[in-house]
Amino acid sequence: MDLSLFFRLSTDALFVGDFLGRIKEVNEAAARQQGVTREELIGRSFVALTHPVDLPRVAAEVARLAMGSTTVSFETRVRVADGTFHWYLWSATPVLKQGLFYAIGKDITAAKDSETERERLVAELQEALAQTKMLRGLLPICSYCKRIRDDEGSWQAMESYIHERSEANFSHGICDDCLREHFSEFREPTGG
Repeated sequence: MDLSLFFRLSTDALFVGDFLGRIKEVNEAAARQQGVTREELIGRSFVALTHPVDLPRVAAEVARLAMGSTTVSFETRVRVADGTFHWYLWSATPVLKQGLFYAIGKDITAAKDSETERERLVAELQEALAQTKMLRGLLPICSYCKRIRDDEGSWQAMESYIHERSEANFSHGICDDCLREHFSEFREPTGG
C-alpha cells in the first residue's frame, strides 16, 4: 500500500509544520489552494501567511501542539498568493519526538461567506421587523364618535390611538358621500 498516494491525491490541504512556525511539507492541494508551488511553500513561515488578527490564537494553538495536545476544528484565515485571505478549518496532531505536527486544512471560505451573508440578511430582517409596528387583535371602537378604547379603558381619538401604536400619520379630507350629505351647497349641479 502506497500511503504517499493518499498525500498526493487529497483535495484538502495536508501540511507538516514544526513548532517554530516553519512549513516542512505540503501536498499539491495545499499549494494549488495557495496559488503557488509546493517548493515555494516549503521552508516558509506559516505565521507569515496567517491573518494578523489570528496570530495570537495561532501562536497559542501551536504552543498547545508543542505540549502534545491535538487540535480539532481550529479556524483561521490564511493569506493566498493574490493577497486575499481564505478561511481554513484545521485539525492537527503533534509528533513530539520529531518536533513536528501533521495537519489537515479544509478551505471553508465559501461557507464563511455564506454565513456572513446569512447574518447580514438576518440583521436586515431584524431591523425591518423592529421598524414595523402593526396593530393586531380586536379594537373596541365607539359606534358613534369612532373613538377607540385603549388597554387602560380610556377612550381615545382614533388618529391618536393609531399614531401612538404605528408609524402611520393622518391627513384629513372629505369623501364624496359625506360631501354630498353634509355640504349640499358644494354639490355639483345636476344636468336637468
